[in-house]
Amino acid sequence: GHDWIDVKTIREPTCKDEGVKLVRCRICNEEEEQAIPTIDEHDLVGEILVEPTCTEWGKFRMYCKICGREPVKGDKPPKGHTEVPVEDEPLSCMQGGIVGATKCNVCGEIINKGTYRPAIGHHSWGDDNVLEPSTCTTRGKAQDFCTVCGVERIRELPIEPHEWQLVPLYAPTCVAEGAEQWECQTCGLRGRVEYIPKSEEHNWVTNPGKEPSCTQAGYTESVHCDVCGKTQKLAESIPPIPHKEVIIHAMRPTSTLEGRTEGIRCGRCGVWIVECKTLPKLAPERTESEVSEQPAGWAKGSTESASFKSEADINEFSHVALDGEMVDESNYDLREGSTIVIFKPEFLETLPMGEYKVEIVSIGSTAVGVLEVMTQEALDTKVEAITAAEAKQESNGYQLWLALVILSAIVLIFLARKKIIKKQED
Repeated sequence: GHDWIDVKTIREPTCKDEGVKLVRCRICNEEEEQAIPTIDEHDLVGEILVEPTCTEWGKFRMYCKICGREPVKGDKPPKGHTEVPVEDEPLSCMQGGIVGATKCNVCGEIINKGTYRPAIGHHSWGDDNVLEPSTCTTRGKAQDFCTVCGVERIRELPIEPHEWQLVPLYAPTCVAEGAEQWECQTCGLRGRVEYIPKSEEHNWVTNPGKEPSCTQAGYTESVHCDVCGKTQKLAESIPPIPHKEVIIHAMRPTSTLEGRTEGIRCGRCGVWIVECKTLPKLAPERTESEVSEQPAGWAKGSTESASFKSEADINEFSHVALDGEMVDESNYDLREGSTIVIFKPEFLETLPMGEYKVEIVSIGSTAVGVLEVMTQEALDTKVEAITAAEAKQESNGYQLWLALVILSAIVLIFLARKKIIKKQED
């Protein structure tokens, strides 16, 4: 026989119908569908057949919604009354009524008949609700209600007294008395005038001072009475303050940009103390050469100036630079003779000892030299060495000239003798 095993459930069984499943033989793999027996589990739902009321029983049942079987069927007990209050009959101080009655909210049956409350025969008025407040000239109106029956009453209110207050007419001063007058703050009615004695206090007014600037003097604050003009404190003059100097740094010109000399401007008022001078653009194609004249050096503590000469036209002069930094034109004098730059000793004294590259910049060329700042002893030694070298060069030049003269004389004598010998032979 086959050895069947379950493969899958095709249809689940219910309490009414069998299910179907697919099985397979473990030996030969043959498959077939087999029935799954019905189950005893029912899908029960409840249903009310007759609704119960406040006083009567109802009917209900439980049944399976698949096979229709009714395992449970019976009665539902009454719900009982749902008690709610009955609206009280309108009451007033002059008319009684029934209060406290109750009834069933479902069937409407009266449960409690309530009690009768008799009239009290008078009103009990509550707090006033002011509709129009009274003033010192007109009556107002107020509304109130009886706290028992709620009846409305509107009545007039009494006139209010005047609200007197002193208002100033004019204040007392150091030269005249003042006055106040009684006035109602509600209706504006004016009463008697009260006079105030003259004040012994002055109405001092402070006039603010003015800070001095670079161009204008200032003054301190003053105090005076603006009524009688009496002065308590006189203003004092404050002298102008010095300019706040801001250095506008120099800028060397190029072939594409204009340059400028160093200037000084006030950082507060903007006044130029030393105006910047515009330097024209340099030529695109420029030459560079050595200066034609320059000193051997300059000694610290000397009162002598230092002159440098460029062969460029003075009309094309632009500026002077030391080690690439522009020199302010106040530190040198400029003279004709091509272009001669004379550094002032006061400026030279500020330079540390050492060598400096001097550039005399013109529009089309630059002349380069060397400024050496040294001690007087070092300068003297350098000048002696230069003088000795020049003397030796001059001596060597004289000896060479003498040798050339002697050689020329020997050549002339030789030629003359040769000519004489030739004549004798002829």
